[in-house]
Amino acid sequence: VCDDSIISAVKENLREELIQALSFDPRPSYIEDETREYGFLFADYEVKFKVSGKTLSVTGLKPVTPTKQNFE
Repeated sequence: VCDDSIISAVKENLREELIQALSFDPRPSYIEDETREYGFLFADYEVKFKVSGKTLSVTGLKPVTPTKQNFE
């Protein structure tokens, strides 16, 4: 489940890919906590979601700014 206002915030060329990534249920397989909010980075976005039974609901989406890390 993803509100239209959330999915419309994703660049159009990435929407189907995000939906496909979510369809794989990206939670750690050893955790089944319906009260927990999960998250992952996708392209230039931080995606937050919850799972209740077999229903995954996107709870948030925000753009992230890539950072350059110095490994010197």
